Parts: sequence; structure tokens; C-alpha cells
Amino acid sequence: MDMDRDNINNFSQNIPLDGLSVIDNVKAPIDFLVNQPYIIDGLLIALVEYGESKLTINFKEYTTSKNTVLVIHNQSIIEILDLAENRKVKAFFISTDLLFEEHFFADYEVFSKLSKYSFFTVDDKTMEDLLHFYNFISNQQNNINMQFQAEINKYLTYAFCFRIKSIYKNLNIINTSIQKTRNEIIVDNFFILLFDHYIEERNISFYADKLCVSAKHLSFIVKKVLGKPCHHWINQMIIYQAKFKLKTSEISIKEISDQLNFITPSQFGRFFKQYTGLTPLQYRLM
Repeated sequence: MDMDRDNINNFSQNIPLDGLSVIDNVKAPIDFLVNQPYIIDGLLIALVEYGESKLTINFKEYTTSKNTVLVIHNQSIIEILDLAENRKVKAFFISTDLLFEEHFFADYEVFSKLSKYSFFTVDDKTMEDLLHFYNFISNQQNNINMQFQAEINKYLTYAFCFRIKSIYKNLNIINTSIQKTRNEIIVDNFFILLFDHYIEERNISFYADKLCVSAKHLSFIVKKVLGKPCHHWINQMIIYQAKFKLKTSEISIKEISDQLNFITPSQFGRFFKQYTGLTPLQYRLM
């Protein structure tokens, strides 16, 4: 399957009925998904064989290179900033429906709790091992005449997740106790709340009350840890969601405005232009 713009913008909505998608990208267009954020509705595991790319995952910037592994968990926000023309990436996408089945869920907990380690590199032998695993699963998925294909695909991918988990353990990620500062814990909890409430709650005091700190103190902590204050991240969440809806759906701008809890479409338009320099329609037609 070519990893082109249409597939990626919609792959979390158009995957096979068994909840799995095997994605092979060798020479996608250079402008593929650049500066177009989207939200992962599932679990994405990507293997970068070679080639550099710059991207943000939940607002943190990363540069991928040879032997990079990305494990991007459900509801993460991704934006590709720059792509090398010569690159090779292979990936598994697992839908939320499959993730929360009984057998998958326990291991998915590992991935979601390790969101801080969504990006890491491995040695040549480990990447070769992962690619052999990937190719085997891809070949099995393409065997349309195979009996019990959905079940075979599901458990092969489940086994691949265990392989990723074993890499975490070998890198001492799971077993290492990371001591976070109180400020870092507060920031982590702020983002947990933000992902759940950013559409209906844009007042810093709401998040501060939930975290049992003052609004002024929360904004100070967030700026100290991340470089920008609370209101920046609240607005970024809204802008990311607006961009995603404008590029990946055909619903009207008024409907998007309503879904994002703006009083009027004109208020939404002013807000969007303030942060992007474009009107929602101009952005949609880009």
C-alpha cells in the first residue's frame, strides 16, 4: 500500500475490518503531510530504515534517522515538519477497536504509559529483525485466500507488539525508574486534562483547580518546563483539531466551528487566522 496523502489523512478511518493496516512507504511525495497535523486514532508503530524526517509528537519535536522506531499511542497529535526525499518507512497501524480487545489491552497499557519513549533508535541487527517480522506479517496479510486471515493477522501483530516491548526492556526503559520533578508531574497531569477538556474548557483556572494550584502558578510551571504558558497549549490543541477537521473531512466550516465550541463561525475564523495567518477556507483549499 502506498503511503500517499489521502491514505495517511484518512488511514485511521479507512483501515481493514480486522483493525490492522500494514503501511509501506518508499517514495511518497516530498510534501506528504508536511505542516498538516493529524490525530492518531489507534496505535502506530513505524520503522525508519533510512532517511531523515522532522516531526512533532504531542508538541515535542523529533528528528528521525536510520534505525528509528516510533511507537505513537492513541490520541497523539502528530505534525510532519520536514521529510527527506530519499527515505524508507514501514509501519503498523492498529485501530482503537482492536487495541481495547481483552488480549491487546494489557500490553497496550505498556505503550500508553511509555509515551515519553515514543521515539528511540536500535542497532542494525534489531532493525533487521523487526523488518523481517514486518515483511512476514505483510505477506500474510496480502494472502487473501488464507483461512482465518483476520485472526492470523491479529495475533501476528500482537506478537510484534511483544517484540517492541522486549526492546523497551532491553533498553531498560520499562525497568528504569525515572524520577520526575513535581513541576514535571503537574505538567503531565495538565496535558492529561487538556486532552479530555480542551474543547469545552479554555480557561486556565479550570485546569488549575483540578490540579489544586493557582492559575498563575500553573501557567508559570508550564512555561518553565515547556517554554510557553498554558494558554498557548490550549490554543494549539484547538488549532490542531481545526486543521485536522479541515483537511480530513468534508463537513462545513460552520459545523467545525460548532464542534470546537465557538459561538459563531466568524469568531472561529478570527481565532484560526490569528494563529495561522489564513482563514479556515484558505487553509482547506491549500
